[in-house]
Amino acid sequence: MVWSKDPPAAEWDYALAALRGHPLQSSVWGRARTMVHGVAEHRWLLRRGGEPVWMIRVEERKIGPIAKIAWAPRGPASETAELSLSTPPGFPERLRAEGFSLLITDPWIKVNGGAARSPDDIGGTRPRTIWLDLSLGANAIFQGFHKLMRWGVRRAARGGVVVKATSDAARIRDFVDLCVSIGDRKGFQPRVTPAMIHALLSLSSCSENVKAAQFVSCKDRKLGSGLFVMRVGRSLHQIWGGLDRDFRQDHVGEACQWAVIEWALAQGCTRYDLEGIDPINNPSVYQFKRRLGGEEVTLHGHKHFPISCIGQLASIGRKAVAWRRR
Repeated sequence: MVWSKDPPAAEWDYALAALRGHPLQSSVWGRARTMVHGVAEHRWLLRRGGEPVWMIRVEERKIGPIAKIAWAPRGPASETAELSLSTPPGFPERLRAEGFSLLITDPWIKVNGGAARSPDDIGGTRPRTIWLDLSLGANAIFQGFHKLMRWGVRRAARGGVVVKATSDAARIRDFVDLCVSIGDRKGFQPRVTPAMIHALLSLSSCSENVKAAQFVSCKDRKLGSGLFVMRVGRSLHQIWGGLDRDFRQDHVGEACQWAVIEWALAQGCTRYDLEGIDPINNPSVYQFKRRLGGEEVTLHGHKHFPISCIGQLASIGRKAVAWRRR
């Protein structure tokens, strides 16, 4: 077993693709976070016989001067689900050497057997998503859509809806404004900015294993919907999305999703993660994503690994705050 700390970006993303990891664990995402938001990150890669077996990218979080937390969004990634839900021997010591008191992971791993809650899940419930099997091919995927989705895609094409991938600053700004307005209406704050999108597009243009793309769907040259997606290896992920309700009858959302799927197939992807469903608090988005077909998946949620007594207290405190907010 050989550890590497902060290996080169290309080497890291190659290993992440090999282990079928999530884009939030990529060097592309980490470097963009550092460039745009000034977030400090650390990356560790464990190899056996030269092959990657476990890897994690963490961002620094602090609780005042008391504790430094290592937060691993959608990580770690490993060759088995069991490894992704644990830490290898010697890793806590490496975190301790960097001054961390607590590790919080968020593995992109499917729960086997339902949506049981975990005591480590500080949100109180496990995240849910939909995985669409792209290995079926375009015809089978399209036929697997709900009839309203198929009708919407065809209606949009006849109605002159135009979908394209873009890096145009004005279109990206319009897309971000749309996402923010949706967040204001629904009571949440989307963590998307033009600077972050441009950074991700720029950094991924130089990467072989991680790619980002901004799709926009327009009617009469006006933005109706948009999707920002990222690919790691053969997995595609919807990161941000938005739909202008004024263009709903033009089926711009259906057209945009189908264009993304066609792009993913051309990229050789075999899975499309629609990234987040909530039938209770966001039923309209849930119903829309369900029309794409696919498998509803429950993920494991957050796991806490205290590294010190202070980390133990910090873990208990964060869980208590989460319970009070439920």
